[in-house]
Parts: sequence; C-alpha cells; structure tokens
Amino acid sequence: MALYRRYPNVCLRTFSKAYGLAGLRVGYAIATPAIAEGLRRTALPFAVSALAQKAAVASLDAEEEMAARVAAVRQERARMAAELAAQGWKLQPSQGNFLWIRADEDLRARLVDAFDAAGILVRAYQGDGVRITVADSASNNRVLRLLAANAA
Repeated sequence: MALYRRYPNVCLRTFSKAYGLAGLRVGYAIATPAIAEGLRRTALPFAVSALAQKAAVASLDAEEEMAARVAAVRQERARMAAELAAQGWKLQPSQGNFLWIRADEDLRARLVDAFDAAGILVRAYQGDGVRITVADSASNNRVLRLLAANAA
C-alpha cells in the first residue's frame, strides 16, 4: 500500500475468483488521489449493487476461506499443467486461475469444436490459443480427458 503514492499506477483487484463473487462483478482500485478522482468522474453511477457491496465487505472477513480457495486453485493448476505438459501441450506459464494452451488456428478450431461438443466453455483467441479456467477436480478431469483425446 505504501507504494501507490509514489507511482502513477492503478492497482485493480477483483472479488470474482479468490473471493467467490464472480457473478456480482465487484472489485476495487488503489490509486493516487488524482487518478482516483479521474476514475470516479468516468464511473457509472450505481454500477455496483447494494448486495454486491455487502458481499464484498463480508468477504473481507473470510480470509481463511479465500486462502483455502486460492490454495485449491494453485494445486489444481499445477496438477493440470503437469498432466497437459506430459500430453505434449504447449502451455504458457500461469500464476492465475487459468491455463493457456498455445495453438495455431487449425488446432484452436479443432479444440473449440471438441469443447463445444462436450458442453465445456473455454475462451478461444483467434490465432493464439485457448484459455481454460481452473475449476474443481471433477470439471478439470473432464477437460484433461478431452485434451488427451485431442492431443496436438
């Protein structure tokens, strides 16, 4: 927190994943007063509901639950990355709640079709690859089986 006064940056944090509030679309910013004022001037009024505000404040008191959720994501991410690397997939290093599979356009299209057919949502980026969110073990196992069947 002490650094924010020295640099003209904005630090944005979301409550979506680690705090488990993805559907509420709530987060916060840390910035110098001048930057914060600019953000306030461009913000939509009442963009965050009262329910989202209450949930965000309450979640700040749930540090143990958040830490457990983060640890679970890290563990699953490492497990998935190891298995996918063993299958021969080209992964970008990840510190987030997702894995990035590098894929050319043909492979990306093939993967999108396979995921669609299985009813699994992924985010595909034309010409770059596929982003897969790290979820619970059972969901991740479905993804791993699908990718094993469609190995590059």
